[in-house]
Amino acid sequence: MGSGRLRESAGTQHIKAYAADGWACVAGANLSTDYFTGRQDRYLVTDSPPLAGVYHAAARLLAASPAAHTREAGATVTHEPAAVEQLTPGEEGRRLQTGLAAALEAACGEAAPQSEGAVPVSLAWQCGMLGLRDDQARLEAVLAAAGEGWRVDVATGYCNMPDHMVGLLAAAARRGAAIRVLTASPAANGFLGARSIPAALPLAYSLLLRAVARRLSAMGVLYAPSDDEPAASVPGRVSLVEWTHPLDHHWAEPRGAAGIGTRPPPDADGPARRTFHGKGLWVERGGEVLTAGGSSNFGCRSFDVDVELQTWVGPVAAESATGTSLLAERDALFAGEAAVPVGLRELEQPGRLPSTLSQYDTGQWVRAGAVLVRQWM
Repeated sequence: MGSGRLRESAGTQHIKAYAADGWACVAGANLSTDYFTGRQDRYLVTDSPPLAGVYHAAARLLAASPAAHTREAGATVTHEPAAVEQLTPGEEGRRLQTGLAAALEAACGEAAPQSEGAVPVSLAWQCGMLGLRDDQARLEAVLAAAGEGWRVDVATGYCNMPDHMVGLLAAAARRGAAIRVLTASPAANGFLGARSIPAALPLAYSLLLRAVARRLSAMGVLYAPSDDEPAASVPGRVSLVEWTHPLDHHWAEPRGAAGIGTRPPPDADGPARRTFHGKGLWVERGGEVLTAGGSSNFGCRSFDVDVELQTWVGPVAAESATGTSLLAERDALFAGEAAVPVGLRELEQPGRLPSTLSQYDTGQWVRAGAVLVRQWM
């Protein structure tokens, strides 16, 4: 069976959604100490009993999965679950899909008649191993339509986009769309300073981001930022942006641009280290805005391995209260002082490359390891 962390690497329930007293909240956040003290994350919250009911239904569907009833030997539980029918991956995927569709249909029946300011909301599963690719299909449809006059912004805690996703972004840019991709810098990666093999993840994700940059550059759409330039939204180009909080320099060893190294313990009176874990999609075009939020990092693992649930909101008028809020949220992330544009020049600095023989966090083995296990990252 292996350790819990090892089993998690093979696939996990990655959804973060909360519902209580008619309120619904979808987030990319684990409710950990980091979330409440120093993590930049994202959530969408609304007072909507019908939508809260859908999240309750999704939780019940997941709880009824055979995978939800395995536990560590010797673990105690407050109650024993009812017997669960064993299903094939395809059957389990269809069960989840059918159950969510029924919950959404019931929610539509409960909702009040649409008013002029009503906001369209829909949910989509994603788990490639179960044959669930609803969220991926929606994302691909949006990117396939994007072109001149469109602004597309993507945020991910861990940038490991599959090749087909990079191709869709490049094609949209060639049609004239302005695209930005925001991710955590190595110094703002939540695994910085971890022990053992997880210590390699900040460097591994930096190498994977460089691979994305190289593919975009080869396709002629990578934007090359100049020194001290803000995170620009440039038609016909894909801009890569790293979230590097101004406090990060207190904790990251200076090994070149946004250097990678073991973070020292914080001083007793020093500020908390900031990490970036935000996820989302913002699309602005023709006076309308659309967003998607939830647990997906838009990477190989999110598409093919983990169980994800994405909430799609819109399109709504950009000048509406919801549209104004979404655009303000986007601009705060991408236009703030923490958003630092990067190109191949920055990503190929010595401080962004393996520099030792075998250390966990900077060893040469990370280069090969990132390629070998990319599908699970």
